[in-house]
Amino acid sequence: MDVADLKSIADCMIGSGYGKEFVRIYDLIRKSIIDESLYNLGVETLTASQVQKMEWDVLEAKIRSWLHVVKIAVKNLFYGERVLFDSVFSSSGKIAESCFVEISRDAAITLFGFLENFAKSKKILSPEKMFRAIDLYEAISDLWPEIEMIFSYDSLSAVKSQAVALVVKLGESIRLMLTQFELAIQQDSLKTPSTGGVHPLTRYVMNYLDLQYEILLDSFFVGEEH
Repeated sequence: MDVADLKSIADCMIGSGYGKEFVRIYDLIRKSIIDESLYNLGVETLTASQVQKMEWDVLEAKIRSWLHVVKIAVKNLFYGERVLFDSVFSSSGKIAESCFVEISRDAAITLFGFLENFAKSKKILSPEKMFRAIDLYEAISDLWPEIEMIFSYDSLSAVKSQAVALVVKLGESIRLMLTQFELAIQQDSLKTPSTGGVHPLTRYVMNYLDLQYEILLDSFFVGEEH
């Protein structure tokens, strides 16, 4: 069944006085699709306490996974649903809004909830974890145009507010980590070999940049193959 068929059915049901019944069933089906899609993508509901207690290796793996998932969820899943709802219920903006809010709000809050708990965690506020925080900050910033468009309804302002608050919080955390990084270099000078070796934190940064360079090259050559 294509979009035109769905729209015809919606118009017919609404025009015949069965709009509530159609909307209830339609919402139930579409919400289950979104929830199942997020589950299959690996989206988890984690508390701030769980994030705080995680070993960094485990948390970092979840961050990498989330960075991949959030792009798919926003650009494909939520965007596709918004376009679908706008098309099916084009004759009634109010119904389109109420339906989309019903099926997307909780799912979006769950998706961004992981990032919110990460941003709240004081455990991760250390220089060596700064780059992952920057990755998360950039991910939300890059997706902001889509987030703003998809969740443009006033009744979804909580989702947009959550995203804005996350960008602000991550920005504050990154600035704090940069300050800590500077202090660590100043206070950790005793670890630098007297013969003029490389500072441990400098070595960490260079290793990270080297890794990012390798990832960039891999992405470039994969793109060339296609």
